Amino acid sequence: MKHVIKAGTDGAMLCAFDPAALPADIDAALGDDPVGVMAELATAGRLWFGDVDGDGAFGVHVIIDDAGESDAAPRDAQSLDIPSGELWVCGAEYLARDPRIGHAFTPKGGLGRYDMGRRIDLAPGRYALHVSALDAREAGARAMTSAHWLQAAPMLMVLLGGFAAVVLGLASLAIMAITAIRVLSGDPNAAANVGKLWGLPAAALAGAGLA
Repeated sequence: MKHVIKAGTDGAMLCAFDPAALPADIDAALGDDPVGVMAELATAGRLWFGDVDGDGAFGVHVIIDDAGESDAAPRDAQSLDIPSGELWVCGAEYLARDPRIGHAFTPKGGLGRYDMGRRIDLAPGRYALHVSALDAREAGARAMTSAHWLQAAPMLMVLLGGFAAVVLGLASLAIMAITAIRVLSGDPNAAANVGKLWGLPAAALAGAGLA
């Protein structure tokens, strides 16, 4: 199973866990040695945590596989206990027995106040878990959405109009030069051909949808 969610951190680290898999004293223990406590829990298969490239909001891919035995599971997937079926993925600073509320060492109000994580509901069990935040830091995304195109449309029309004006101006100069040469050379049809020449740039612009 693959889930794509949004999670964020102000400590350059994400974590994934089922609160029911954490020890009863986890909130107090994190105040003494948070990294050491997380490392012990990860070794025991009760927590996943990992560094990400800086702070902010991330698009997170979470791949979860039953018992870690399927070929679909990445080789570096970590075995994780999810006894209650609630898998929370969030900034590591929100790790708590109740991440929605937090505790004295989390940002005040926990995930109930800050939109920095999501819950994934699963059947209780032991899973192989792989978490990746490589694809999309939302704060740095530069994808051009349809809304962006709509916002840019007026500017594009102005640019296209300017291009059309330049083309028409160059065509006008060329027509005047050709007409002058024909008149000076004594061409009796010079005046009659002027209208035909002026029709060329207009037809070109109309074909491009600019006239």
